[in-house]
Amino acid sequence: MRSGYFFTFGLVVSLLFHACKLNTGHQQEEWKVQLPERFNESDSTLRVSDSIRIVPQPWSHLISDSTLQALIQTSLEQNFTLREIWQKVEYNRAVHKMARGNIFPSISGNVNLSQRKFGLYTMDGAGNIATEILPNQLVPIHLPDYYSGLNTSWELDVWGKLSQQKKSAQARYFSSIEGKNLVTSSLVAEVAYLYFEFQALQDVLLKLERGIEVQEKTIEIITLQKASGQATELAVTQSQVQWLEFKSLKLETQKRINELEKALNILCGRIPQPIKKTNPLPPIPLNISWDIPSRLLENRPDIRMATWELKACHSDLASAKAALRPSFLLTANGGYQAFSGKLLFKSPQSIAYALVGGLSAPLINRSALKAQRKMADATYQQALLRYQNTWLQAYSETHYLLQNISLLQQQLVLKNQQVVTAERSMEIADQLFKNGKSNYLEVLTAQQHLLRAQLDEIQLLQSLQQSKILLYKALGGGWT
Repeated sequence: MRSGYFFTFGLVVSLLFHACKLNTGHQQEEWKVQLPERFNESDSTLRVSDSIRIVPQPWSHLISDSTLQALIQTSLEQNFTLREIWQKVEYNRAVHKMARGNIFPSISGNVNLSQRKFGLYTMDGAGNIATEILPNQLVPIHLPDYYSGLNTSWELDVWGKLSQQKKSAQARYFSSIEGKNLVTSSLVAEVAYLYFEFQALQDVLLKLERGIEVQEKTIEIITLQKASGQATELAVTQSQVQWLEFKSLKLETQKRINELEKALNILCGRIPQPIKKTNPLPPIPLNISWDIPSRLLENRPDIRMATWELKACHSDLASAKAALRPSFLLTANGGYQAFSGKLLFKSPQSIAYALVGGLSAPLINRSALKAQRKMADATYQQALLRYQNTWLQAYSETHYLLQNISLLQQQLVLKNQQVVTAERSMEIADQLFKNGKSNYLEVLTAQQHLLRAQLDEIQLLQSLQQSKILLYKALGGGWT
C-alpha cells in the first residue's frame, strides 16, 4: 500500500516538474542595431563642422516667431488626434494598474444567509435527526445558516508569470506615452512645415502683385509707343501675355494659401480663421553638422516606442513560457458562522475558517499552451524586426536630411547670386529699351528671368527652413 502511494506521488511530481524544463528564451543582446557612431562615418568625403547643438531642446526655444508659437500651442491643446492618443495612454495606465494588482492576494468581504434541508435518507439527514445542536435541542430539519467573514485567494508567482504580465503592461503603458510624444512631435513639425510654406507663398504673392503692377504700367507705355509708331503690336501682345500669366499665378498662389490656412486650422482643432502674415520670417537657429552622434536618435519617440513594445512582447513570451509550469494557489476564508443570528458573533464558538493550498500543472491541454507560446514568440520576432527597421529608417532619414540641407545651402548661395545678376540684367535691358537700343522682347525676357529667380529663391528658403524642422524632428525634438 505504502509503495503504491509513493510510486503515485513520485509519478505526479515527475510529471509536474517535467513541465518546468523550458528554455529561458531570448537574450537582449540580439536587440542591438549596428550603426556608425557618427553620421559622417558613412561618407568620408563629407565635411565636419566644429560644434553641434541640436537636441534635446524644447520647440519653443527653436521657434521665435510669435504667430507660429501660438499655432503650435493651440494645436497641442485642441488637436483631436492628440486628445484621442491621451485617452489611449489613460487606458494603458489602467491596464498596468490591473496587472500590478494581480500579483497581490485578492480579499473580499462576504455575508451569506441561507437555509438547507437534507433528505432524511441521506447521511447528513439521517445523522442530523438524532443529533443535538444545543443541549436538549435537535438539529432542525430546516437548518438556517448565517455567515459573515472574509475570503481571499492568492496565486503564488513562483515562476514569474504574473510579474512578467505586469512588466508587459508597464512596457505598453510607457509605449503609449511615447506614442503620444510621437504624435506631439509630428504635430509640431507639421504645423511648422505648413506655416513656412504659408509664409513663403505670401512672399510669392507680393512678388507677383508687384510684377502685375509693373506689367500694367508697361502695357500703358507700349500702347502709347505703338500709337506713335515706336512699338509694334507684337510688343503689346507679348506684354499682355506676361500680365495674364502673372494674374494666373497669383490666383493659383491664393488657392494654395487657402488650402494651407484650412490645414493649419484643422490641425489647431478650430473653425476657419485667418492666419497672420509674418514678414520677414525668422530663420530656424539650428546648427547643422555631419559630426552628429547617431546616439541622438535615442531621443526619437518612435524608437523609444518600438523599444518599449519590444520589451512588452519579450515579457509576453516569458509569461507564455511560465504558463507551462505548475501553478500554486492559496485560498482561505474566515469569519463567523452559526444557525442563529443571535449566536453569529459569539466567540470563539462561532468562528469558522478554511485554508486550502493547491498545485496544478497542464497535462492534457499543453498543446494549447504551447501554441500560445509560439504565438507569443512570433509576435516577439515581429516586434524585434520592427524595432530594427525603426532604427534603420531613423538613421537613413537623418542621413539624407543632412545631405539635402547641405545641398540646399549651396543652391541658395548660387540662387542669391543669380537674383543679383538678374536684377542687374533687368536694369540694363530697361535702360537700353528707353534709349532705343533694344526691343521690348529683351525687357520681357529679363523680367521673366528676374521673377523666376526671385520665386526660386523663396522656394529654396522655404525648403531649407522645412528641412531644418524635419531634421529637428528626426533627431527626437518637438515633443517637449
